[in-house]
Amino acid sequence: RMTWGDWVARHETTQAQFQRLTGTNPSLFIDPERPVECVSWQEAADFCEKLTAAEASVGRLPAGCVYRLPTLAERERFAATASV
Repeated sequence: RMTWGDWVARHETTQAQFQRLTGTNPSLFIDPERPVECVSWQEAADFCEKLTAAEASVGRLPAGCVYRLPTLAERERFAATASV
């Protein structure tokens, strides 16, 4: 249970999910069910923007919430929480 107000995805973004929103798949090991890889920071940030817009447009994202990349401190906190 996280108490600081941030949420993190339970699973990696699959190649199919990434391709659905971006129209591209930069992965070297092509398989729609595998996690997307070989993604730059900018490509990942763009994906988050597109995901935010898509989810908000169908009412699945509460007002004021956005998908974004975590900071280093957030990643460390998530990792510490996951091991508890």
